[in-house]
Amino acid sequence: MSEAVENRKVHAQQSEQKTWENSHRLVILPHTFGCDDMFMRHEPKTENQQLFYDKLVENIKEGCKIFRVAQIDPSITAEGKIFYEKGREHACVHPEMLEKVAREYAPEKNSRLGSEQERIFYIAHAMRTMYNAYYHLGKISVSDLWSYFCDGAFGELGAYHDSEVWYFNKIREAGTGQPALFEWGKEYSTGFCDWAGTYKIGMENNKLILMGGCCNDYSFEKPVTNLEEIENITDIRLYNAVPWITMDI
Repeated sequence: MSEAVENRKVHAQQSEQKTWENSHRLVILPHTFGCDDMFMRHEPKTENQQLFYDKLVENIKEGCKIFRVAQIDPSITAEGKIFYEKGREHACVHPEMLEKVAREYAPEKNSRLGSEQERIFYIAHAMRTMYNAYYHLGKISVSDLWSYFCDGAFGELGAYHDSEVWYFNKIREAGTGQPALFEWGKEYSTGFCDWAGTYKIGMENNKLILMGGCCNDYSFEKPVTNLEEIENITDIRLYNAVPWITMDI
């Protein structure tokens, strides 16, 4: 047996030991959001901002179950098993297998492709976290926050085609696990990673949902808040995407 094959087997065994308890530590509490939250005190300035603002308000009023989510992109073993490890190459999953690998990750916790509603609350959680961490330091305004997430803001949030060249190259070389937000060469340490680079795939009413954008997109075209229903399983974008897996608590 070659050393490379042996290393892959050892890594696969180690990956299996890294359960959902390690990968999906972040618990999203939708009931803690309110329309009067500080980061919500914003008058939308663009169509994208208005669209996400309206969706968030609607879902705050409607409510959502508590759920768990990972903060980096998933990877996949040669045997087709999902695992999460910072710095590993993102998972390349055949479109027809996306739902299957998501459900097999942690069936005891009802792991699944996350819904549009869950994605909206996940984004809102990130927005609120960034606001709480940096607003009082004068590093980010509410207007900046909404621009980053909804309009792209020249690729400041994630690895887009119009992101800084050094950042774009870093993403290409390092794979997953890159911090979400950079500004003038400094990363913001909020724990959120991999906003762009690859699309995320969720599911709503048995339809695949394309979430966010990838490194081939300009940030203003496919911002973090982008949510699109996939009409055809042959959509080429599905081959530059990872399953966005959520689960019960």
